[in-house]
Amino acid sequence: VLLFQAVFHDISATFALSLLSVWWLAILFTNRSEVDENNQRPVFFAAIILLAALLTAGFSSADLMARYAWRHGRDLMDSDFPSAVLLTERAVRLNPLHAGMSRDLGNIFRLMYTRTGKMDDFNNSLKYLNRANILNPYDPVTLRVAAGLYEELAIRNPDSGAKPLDVALDMLNEASKLAPRNPMPLLQASNIAIRKGSLGDALGYLDRAIGIERSEEHTSELQSHSFISYAVFCLKKKKNDKNE
Repeated sequence: VLLFQAVFHDISATFALSLLSVWWLAILFTNRSEVDENNQRPVFFAAIILLAALLTAGFSSADLMARYAWRHGRDLMDSDFPSAVLLTERAVRLNPLHAGMSRDLGNIFRLMYTRTGKMDDFNNSLKYLNRANILNPYDPVTLRVAAGLYEELAIRNPDSGAKPLDVALDMLNEASKLAPRNPMPLLQASNIAIRKGSLGDALGYLDRAIGIERSEEHTSELQSHSFISYAVFCLKKKKNDKNE
């Protein structure tokens, strides 16, 4: 199905080049009197145009197939992990230089790790997230996903100490620098600071996040107020438990 859709949509990208190639060939073989026998440029140009059409069809078809697989893989991310992995892996194979595809594949394996706890899922997630970060080191979303992966590692392995959480905080601080008007990295960092028991740091992250939300008129960001309320509740609970 993906191959049919890609080829069908690709016709519009190569139709003009194909027509131009046919036009040149028609001049050469049906009306030779109008072509200088000693001038081989029409033949050369026709060959170049035909080759360009074929190459364009090949590359754009592969890219379209990758994007269709990527899109359908994302649709199945929360409901069918095996199919989501299969489709997104296909997208990455077809377009290995696309950072977003590698990032989403890493995120799928992260979600699988949160449910299974298998280190194979953790390692696969880390592999593709590292690849995405190499391809695009300025993507804060990749850093946030990777931070979530290390947070889950700390939750599942309490004996690992604070190191995974420290790695996650470093990633979120970098994500906040890359996206200074987005409060989500700070909110996520606040939650991790709570897990570490660093109440002062958690409040600092929350204060900065709330300041961003108050200064930015982004209705989508206002949805995170529920998370802020929950974080404040956790802070108060931990503080009360400590006092007791």
